[in-house]
Amino acid sequence: MAKALKELIAILEEKEVRGDPDLDIKGIYYDSRRVTPGSLFACLRGQLQDGHDFAGEARKRGASALLVDHFLFDDMRAGVAEIKVPDTREALALVSSAFFDHPSKSLRMIGVTGTNGKTTTTHLIRWILVRDGRHAGLIGTVQNVVGGKVRTVEHTTPEAPDLQALLYEMAREGDDYAVMEVSSHGIHQKRVAGCEFDVLVFTNLTQDHLDYHGSMEDYFQVKASLFCNLGTTYWGTRKDPELKCAVINADDEWGRRVISMVGRDRSRVLTYGINSPEASIAAENVEILRDGSRFDVVVRSRATTGREAIREAIYVPLTGRYNVYNTLAAIAVAINEGIALDTIAAALATMPQVPGRLESVREGQDFSVFVDYAHTPDGLEKVIRAVRDITHGRVIVVFGCGGDRDRKKRPVMGRIATTLSDVTILTSDNPRSEDPASIAREVEAGLSGDVFESGRYSLVLDRREAIMKAIDMAMTGDSVLIAGKGHETYQIYNFGKVPFDDRMVVQEALSFRTTLLGKSSYGKEADWGEGLLEVGEVCAAVGGTLISGDPKGWISGVTIDSRAVRPGDLFIALVGEKTDGHLYVQDALTSGAGAALVCKDVNVPAGPVTIIRTDDTRRALLELAGYIRRKNPLLKAVGITGSVGKTTTKEMTASILSRRFLTLWNKENLNTEIGLPLTLLGLRPWHEVIVAEMGMRGPGEITELARSVRPSVGVITNIGPIHLERLGSITAIAKAKGELLESLPKDGVEILNRDDPNTVAAFGKARRPGVRRIWFGESEAASVRAENIRRSEDGSYVFDLRLKDVGGAAAAGVDDVRIPLPGRHNVSNALAACSVGLALGMDPEECKRGIATLSPIKMRLETHVEDDITFICDYYNSHI
Repeated sequence: MAKALKELIAILEEKEVRGDPDLDIKGIYYDSRRVTPGSLFACLRGQLQDGHDFAGEARKRGASALLVDHFLFDDMRAGVAEIKVPDTREALALVSSAFFDHPSKSLRMIGVTGTNGKTTTTHLIRWILVRDGRHAGLIGTVQNVVGGKVRTVEHTTPEAPDLQALLYEMAREGDDYAVMEVSSHGIHQKRVAGCEFDVLVFTNLTQDHLDYHGSMEDYFQVKASLFCNLGTTYWGTRKDPELKCAVINADDEWGRRVISMVGRDRSRVLTYGINSPEASIAAENVEILRDGSRFDVVVRSRATTGREAIREAIYVPLTGRYNVYNTLAAIAVAINEGIALDTIAAALATMPQVPGRLESVREGQDFSVFVDYAHTPDGLEKVIRAVRDITHGRVIVVFGCGGDRDRKKRPVMGRIATTLSDVTILTSDNPRSEDPASIAREVEAGLSGDVFESGRYSLVLDRREAIMKAIDMAMTGDSVLIAGKGHETYQIYNFGKVPFDDRMVVQEALSFRTTLLGKSSYGKEADWGEGLLEVGEVCAAVGGTLISGDPKGWISGVTIDSRAVRPGDLFIALVGEKTDGHLYVQDALTSGAGAALVCKDVNVPAGPVTIIRTDDTRRALLELAGYIRRKNPLLKAVGITGSVGKTTTKEMTASILSRRFLTLWNKENLNTEIGLPLTLLGLRPWHEVIVAEMGMRGPGEITELARSVRPSVGVITNIGPIHLERLGSITAIAKAKGELLESLPKDGVEILNRDDPNTVAAFGKARRPGVRRIWFGESEAASVRAENIRRSEDGSYVFDLRLKDVGGAAAAGVDDVRIPLPGRHNVSNALAACSVGLALGMDPEECKRGIATLSPIKMRLETHVEDDITFICDYYNSHI
């Protein structure tokens, strides 16, 4: 392609030419390194560099013409033409449009601008157009689509020559529409000056890019200028202004200002909002779902060219209130383009995931993980609130702030994240030329002092490690939000870009958690990544002898199953009733175990191996778990025992405590001298509470378990005739269960069942000095009491929680505590769990929410409905 220079510059109203205007131009460039012979080089002034300084290099590379704002060469025989203009950026856009035959003239141009929502809105618009059988290209942050084929991107709004080339290719490939994001930088730097838009969308305006624009008012004026020029054309033949349309968010304060500025040139204005009687297109009956959003859209007569208002039910698989706004904008554009509302609804129902926009990552885990591009205060707040709306458990947020960008938003984003989330992990984003630690300090300036002391905030500058930590601490019902980078596949440092994709790291973390750690990272095995204990440390902890190996070697995990060995694991050979782990030591070491803990002579593979010998490996497992527990002296520990109800009470307690604390608890019924130590070995430095269910078959067993757990709160659910064959009497059973109370420190808390006569008889009179006691039950004598107990239609139970002298509260409580399990006996379990929460400083409302969000418990009143028949499965055991 070649055009005469004089034809290209004819579009410029103000210019001065030196040199031959008749020469042919074969290409247009703004990067001197890309210049080819016979091309035009535009000298652009940037924040760091001035293109005029590279004009000489461009000329050496064969540039035939230069676009300048002052003449550079005095010699008219310099062999290069110079075109002097007031603004080289605007001139570049216009000349580029002319070079490609003004491609926006051949396309229906739809531009979307605003701080947040541009990407999702453009994807929605294009999807509706395509589903209606129209050919639409896409230009945006995530990807470009030309002729139905996806291309990678560098900038949200490309530089003018690249943009015009894209539009030219769209027209050539048969696209009828170009749907594009229009950034404020793209507007201010005149990249879109050569485009004539048919439809413009204004989504919202919130704090961002103030490092570039200076103030919100200046930022707004740049955005608004696009709409004020909606009727502008740069060539002779103009599109019909009556077919032009501005689509504006009427619920946004800046949007209302735009409304007052447009529509003066016969252009149509469509407004949208939620529950807005003034909007042309409004959403009503909005319902935010876990997998999407549902609402009724009302299209009023002013948007339907005189017809009566129409209504349609809409479902879009994009969750969050802000996505309702994005969807409304897309609906408005589609209506303007003459697409029927039922067709729009059908298209929206099949809308695919937008990459990096609240993108869900699932690998079969029992919690949610989302990756989102939110990198502004408003965007971060909206996405956290959206995640909160669909989360029963905790919201864990990982985020950072980019370098060389608006510094004013950093403390604001820090305050938003720590206020709205349960756990915040601050990390690096794209630090660019700045020091990541310096950026973090500016973010932390917005955090209140109690955040640092709460234990719910941490700084992990390595983004991979931060994501790994978040995934590792997630529990059933939680949501993890990784914010800031979304679809990006890189991180930018002062030395350049490095490959990094949040989604890939999340998948890696989930795979590590589920595959390497087994079904749960908190139950069966322990893994500490790079290494937690030296071999010599293990020897000291278990009282063992190092038979062979290096005492300075590291142990990175523990397993008792030779089939589950990972490199660096300590394999503990337990002697069981049916099998002996010593038979599998050689297999474990061959599979990569870093060491083996034994109490017998064993066969080992050839080569250097690490063997630790002790008298009793079962005892050693318990000792090692206790050692790991002692490494976290600030950890609060709750011990739970009883004849029945232990597991349900433990799960309820964990559900409550997880709302405030980073909580570890034993999964299923891992409550014995083997299962409980394996749970303790899953402790991480950030855990704040452990809830330990303690089983018992004989005297002394709870004492041994408690020595490792070191509980400060002890719960006995009840005392019943369980294990009479071993203990002989209810009195002996009570004494064995009471070992938990005996293990509490002097300032500990006992939590006992006032409604159980065996418990009252055993412990009612005996009380250790200094130890606080909380009675729970329906009895008037209980400190934590249930009133107004009633059964719901679905079989669950609801009660009002009443308190007496608990934490200084007299007659305080909360109504309508709902237990999402059938069975009246679960009221007692719920009261025990609430008592623990109250003992650890939680309020009744937190306890209520914790009970309400309890996840189903395996083999404990599991409910299944098939063919209108309800099956209740409670086949774990046959206790009373």
